[in-house]
Amino acid sequence: GQKITPQERTSVERAFGNVLIYWESNHQLYEMGMLDDEHWSASIESMNLISKHPLFISLWDAEKQSYRTSFREIVDAQISQ
Repeated sequence: GQKITPQERTSVERAFGNVLIYWESNHQLYEMGMLDDEHWSASIESMNLISKHPLFISLWDAEKQSYRTSFREIVDAQISQ
């Protein structure tokens, strides 16, 4: 693959971090019954695509302990698919 600069890597990692916060918020809303199946399914679909990226996996491995267990299980399952 093409090499990226340290600044580009930082930008990608920040974007992935923001996506994780968004997904976890959606997951919590879904568990509380405040997010419908269609929106949660869209989150899972995007998670399935993004979770395969090596930079995402690296960030997830470093940061996943700061997320709720039930959410960690979902992301881990998407990565291992």
